[in-house]
Amino acid sequence: LLDAFGQLLSEKSFEEITVQDVTDRATVNRATFYAHFQDKYVLAEESMREWVQRALRKNFPPGAAFTSENLQLLIQTLCEFLAQMHTHCAPSNRKQFDSVLEQEVKQQVYEILLGWLKQDRAGRAAAEPQLELQATMTSWAIYGAAGRWSNGDRKESAQQFARNALPFIMQSMELPSIKAAAPKLRRG
Repeated sequence: LLDAFGQLLSEKSFEEITVQDVTDRATVNRATFYAHFQDKYVLAEESMREWVQRALRKNFPPGAAFTSENLQLLIQTLCEFLAQMHTHCAPSNRKQFDSVLEQEVKQQVYEILLGWLKQDRAGRAAAEPQLELQATMTSWAIYGAAGRWSNGDRKESAQQFARNALPFIMQSMELPSIKAAAPKLRRG
């Protein structure tokens, strides 16, 4: 069903795709569809989740270590994935799926980053909420950078772009000093 839906998205707009189209392409009956998905919107969300996970699993098996090379590969992988999604989906589908895709990408990247941060900080004092915030902010930065590249003119390869973005993203992966004082706000 997921593959059939993906094939249909490259051919017609989401609005034009019916449950019957999906079941015909997948060669299953409607009852099978509804046994797995409430409607085509749930199918779309699940498809996005699966596509993001598949792209990331290809390069990042469970337990992959936090290294600058892996972080660069993560940025590059997302650039290539987002470019592929923009090429694969019919033009009328892109804007409709951007928010769902963005949410799925950020969540999957967050989980990878949080795992890396926990692994890297094992035995050192770092509060869980701080690591979660750091993973959230970094996942958003990576998504934003990859999105900029995939929607831009792509004058440089995804690999070169990732290499150029790496120093900025690497800075966000460092834990701020615990002793750093919060800035004082002036009231006036």
